[in-house]
Formats: sequence, C-alpha cells, structure tokens
Amino acid sequence: MALYDQSSRFIIGWADVVGVEVLLGEELKNTGTSWAPSRPGQPYYVYRLGPIQRVSMRSGGQMKGNRTGRYFITRLGLEVALEEQEPQLQFIKSWEQFIEWKTKKTRYPVVRVHRKRFTDPLTGQLESELEFIAVPDVESS
Repeated sequence: MALYDQSSRFIIGWADVVGVEVLLGEELKNTGTSWAPSRPGQPYYVYRLGPIQRVSMRSGGQMKGNRTGRYFITRLGLEVALEEQEPQLQFIKSWEQFIEWKTKKTRYPVVRVHRKRFTDPLTGQLESELEFIAVPDVESS
C-alpha cells in the first residue's frame, strides 16, 4: 500500500498489507482512533500494515475531489515509479505495459510518459491509459 499525502501531493511511504479488518463505525471509535467515524453503523476497512518504508515522490493531485481517500495502482507500477522517480509510471497495470516501457527505455535516450484519463462508458469509472513516447537522440542528428 502506498501512503499518499494529499496536501503535499507526495507518496511518502509504502508498506505491505498484513491484514484487513472490517469494523462498524462504533467499534472503530472504541479502538481509540484519532478521528471519529461519521456513521456508527457503517462498516470501515482497517488495514494492518507491516513496517513502513519511507519514500518521497511527487505524485500530483491524484485524489483531487476524490472523497474516498484512495486511488489504485499496482505494486509493479509503484516500484518502477519510485526507481525512476517518474510519477506517471505508478499507473503501469501489467507486465506487458512494463515491457513496452522498458523496451523503449533501452532503445531511446528519453522516453516520456503521458497519461490520458477518461471515464469508462460501461462502468462510469475514471480510468487511465499510459502512452510511452520515445524521443530520439537529437544530438546525433
């Protein structure tokens, strides 16, 4: 799980999820949480995390206007984005996408990552698509 600070727009850490527990709002309140659940009868998901690994990567306004407090990425995307310090790479969804990016990265000096966002017409969910744009070596021409 990546830990995203919405105010600074940075991913500030990550940790493995070691367990998930579902508690009603009233039960969650009784655990001593620092914020009072707004709906006592509603279920809340509590993630138990392993040790937190501190990182710092600008990530943009991924949750702008999103009240759920989360957005979804893959472990592969997170690892590649952190290694390359390229926030858009966190949205790599598959090995095939990774291979496409890595192939271009090994053949060209610069590969730009462009993320297009759109609403899926079938589900109504916000989706995104990555495009990897190879930039040929302009000095050698």
